[in-house]
Amino acid sequence: MRFSAEISRRLRRALPGSLLFLFLSAALLQAQPARRELDRYVEDRIFRIPHGFLGIRYDGDITTLTRYNDTLKAIGQSVAQYEGLIPYDLHLTAGTPSRAILLAATAGRARLFSVALDSIPVLAVLWDGTVPPLQKIIGLEDIDRDGKPEAVMVGDSGLAVIGLDGSEKYIRSGAFLDAMLYHGDSLRLISARRISGERISIEMMRPATGMVAMAQEIAGSGTFLMRLIPTSRGDALMVTADGLKPRGFLFNPDTLLSPDQFDLGGHPVAIIPYRNNQELAPAALFRTYPSPTILPLAEGERRREIDYPLGDAFRGAFVTDRYIGLISGDSLALYDRSMHLLAVMPAGGVSDPVVEGIDSTALLLSSRTGSRLITIPEHRITWMERHWILLSAAFLAGILIAALLVTLRRSRFVRTLYRNLVTVPSSHGIIVTSNKQRVKQINVSARTLLEIAPYIPLGRHITEYLVADELRGVLAPLRALFADGEEFEIRIDINHEGAQRALTFRGRPMLGRYGFTAGYLLLVEDVTQTLERERLVNWASVAHHIAHEMKTPLSTVTMTAELLHDRLNGSAAEGEYARATSRIIKQAARLREIVEDLMTVARTESLDKTSTDLEIVFRSMAHDYADTLRGAADLRLEIGGENFRCMVDLTQLTVAIRNLIDNAWQAIGTREGGLIVVGLRETPSTITITVDDNGIGMSRGTLTKLFQPFYTERPGGSGIGTVIVKRVVEAHGGIITVESERGKGTRFTVSLPRS
Repeated sequence: MRFSAEISRRLRRALPGSLLFLFLSAALLQAQPARRELDRYVEDRIFRIPHGFLGIRYDGDITTLTRYNDTLKAIGQSVAQYEGLIPYDLHLTAGTPSRAILLAATAGRARLFSVALDSIPVLAVLWDGTVPPLQKIIGLEDIDRDGKPEAVMVGDSGLAVIGLDGSEKYIRSGAFLDAMLYHGDSLRLISARRISGERISIEMMRPATGMVAMAQEIAGSGTFLMRLIPTSRGDALMVTADGLKPRGFLFNPDTLLSPDQFDLGGHPVAIIPYRNNQELAPAALFRTYPSPTILPLAEGERRREIDYPLGDAFRGAFVTDRYIGLISGDSLALYDRSMHLLAVMPAGGVSDPVVEGIDSTALLLSSRTGSRLITIPEHRITWMERHWILLSAAFLAGILIAALLVTLRRSRFVRTLYRNLVTVPSSHGIIVTSNKQRVKQINVSARTLLEIAPYIPLGRHITEYLVADELRGVLAPLRALFADGEEFEIRIDINHEGAQRALTFRGRPMLGRYGFTAGYLLLVEDVTQTLERERLVNWASVAHHIAHEMKTPLSTVTMTAELLHDRLNGSAAEGEYARATSRIIKQAARLREIVEDLMTVARTESLDKTSTDLEIVFRSMAHDYADTLRGAADLRLEIGGENFRCMVDLTQLTVAIRNLIDNAWQAIGTREGGLIVVGLRETPSTITITVDDNGIGMSRGTLTKLFQPFYTERPGGSGIGTVIVKRVVEAHGGIITVESERGKGTRFTVSLPRS
């Protein structure tokens, strides 16, 4: 009774607040303006061009170029065939509004294209690079003053200056962090290059030659920012080194870096032009939660909070000619140069966009996963709208705290799992990406399985690591994973050095501390051996059944044929029939050998191990073969070691080694100087057996099929001998490998454990 009264009392208290909540909600909905039809979303990577837009979409070998008008309505389209084309940057050529220069990557290499911006755009190759992809065009400049402009480009693995006629001016390799052109009394190329884990070199280069005219080293690691910021006193280059003590420097045309330094007190995510007391100066922007902060880079300034209306932390910042914006997962907040909040707009469906201001009414958000053209609201954010967001955040604070407590244990588990997956050595390939689909971690196994060179750095989009033709089947499930969080598991067969391998790919999202998607996990496993073992086990089981069923009928056929042969052999009139029964007996004997081989394959599943001195066994075997091979080939035994005692099934191992020696004998055939060398070597834990011959050898295609049942290139062979060898060796826990060269010979190597 008392409990019911308490609930009623609390409901009465909450009623006025609930009514106020509904009233404010209705007022906020009334305050929202009608959206214009300009808001559009397309799947292309969009670039702004004169009188419209250019869209680029790539799917495997096909690249589609679409010309759009100012409202993103398609007015012309063309298709080009370039393998795995990934667009990075597009610049318009000065004085030629109908032509643009596109920086892209194909098959993991940098490439420069010329784009004719007619109603139907046309793509043409200007330069085929041999360097890894470059990410940014920092300018199209006539650096030689000869009337022929060049494209100046930079990426995390190099810097290149390429003429628009396709000629290579120069290419510099290195761990470049950023670069830009500075227009002062003369054109200068400023770059930042990491020279060690804790040192960064700021360099002023002569654009025409790439020679360093001035360089200065600073301490720094991690995030690095370099921006050309317009200020009231002219353009100033801002450099921040993100280390244990992040610092800021101002650019000085004479000394490269100004002696004045700023202690940033944290790690900024962007440098923006900030209007403070009617002066425009650089300011560092920090992703502090729940409200971002800025620090004007002027003497005596302190950090200050900015009005931030979005519900979750912003992921990126952008600067246009008119605006400064902060982008979260599905919204963006727009500010003027004084960081006064102007508008809040939905921006969902675009991941990690590049933002461009179209005019005072629209913004273009462009990325590889899609682009959106959105309208800037004509009204400014009101006091009610700003405080409504704060009230909503306060109302949800209790729920967030409860959710935080509930997810705390899970977040610890996820962090531990992540640490173990990435740092502990594993046969699985592991790739961890951020929620922006850029690779954060990749282990050695993944680089080996996917043939990713060790010099390719982290931080690139995951599609840049999956450039092989056979891996295209992974791209579609990856897109579904990134777009909808849909887990997947697929198997892809690839060709590696002439051999087929089966790789299993498993993808799933990873949740962060607050339940948001913090990244994605891709596991790669080579299941070739597993599938081969399963196939061989299944085949051995079937072979055993067939051999068992064939044995009795085959014995009956043989006995009957022998009886007929004995009776017909004495009669001259029946000579033809006697020869026929002789052929039946001969072929039946051949079938009996195959049946015995099949039974041997099946028996390798159970071993009867005994302690055996293999040196004695091999010397006896060599003695037996000395008479058998007399005149056909020489057999030589090479012993390297003293202790060859181990636990083996002597009967089955003898059958396997005899099969290898017989194969070597068959490979030599009638060749003169035939030689078979049987080697025996020992270590404290293993014994290695080698069988070498100087026979005809095998082709690469034969090697890939060597251990497949019933595969043989020898007339009259059954194709079961090598299967028996492989089954016996693997049943002992050993490994067998083969090396061969056409016309020179073959070597089989068997490694067996002692126990």
